[in-house]
Amino acid sequence: MIFRTKRDSALSVVYMLLNLILFFCGFLGFLFAGKGDILYKWINLIICLIAEALFNWMVIDIKYVLKDDHLFVKSGPFRSRIAYKDIEEVDKATDILIGYNLLASKDAIEIFYKGGIFKSVKISPRKKDQFLKELQSRNPDIKIDRSCWG
Repeated sequence: MIFRTKRDSALSVVYMLLNLILFFCGFLGFLFAGKGDILYKWINLIICLIAEALFNWMVIDIKYVLKDDHLFVKSGPFRSRIAYKDIEEVDKATDILIGYNLLASKDAIEIFYKGGIFKSVKISPRKKDQFLKELQSRNPDIKIDRSCWG
């Protein structure tokens, strides 16, 4: 079962501004570098375009997939497989700027799990209640805080 991310208009504006900054850094560097710096111009432009493409891939391609035995979370090149048996707790995400975040909304939840590098991931499924019900049906031992619902 696939869940797409919920998107906030405020975060979308921030993402758009960051995208424009990357775009202008590349092209302004290309336009205003000196005549002898043609190699620098092209390298700067290529690096900025690659960074912009990677950033857009991360922002646009966010999804959460409930597979048979694990939760698969994906944002561009960042992917995690979290076994349901390893999920210990789900709580409301309080600080979305710190940690392992694969989200596009302030209305997010944090999933705590055993193993892995980060021990938790913050996500923002569009149909949060349905997502939590599905998650709990796959592992009834998961503790889900009341503040997550609704």
